[in-house]
Amino acid sequence: MKRIAIQGELGSFHDITAHQYFEGEQIEIICCATFEEVFENIKRDPTVIGICALENTIAAVSYTHL
Repeated sequence: MKRIAIQGELGSFHDITAHQYFEGEQIEIICCATFEEVFENIKRDPTVIGICALENTIAAVSYTHL
């Protein structure tokens, strides 16, 4: 089972994206409060996959986490 760290809660766009990208595969979503927390999960466990938005049409560019 793939473990996917996302910024946000279940039902968020990141969650929807993870389920669409890994359609047909069993995944476990790790909900994170911040983008930094997503990267901390990846650093702590290299088997964790992170999904982060690059842009947000409401809040503008999200490049600060790259």
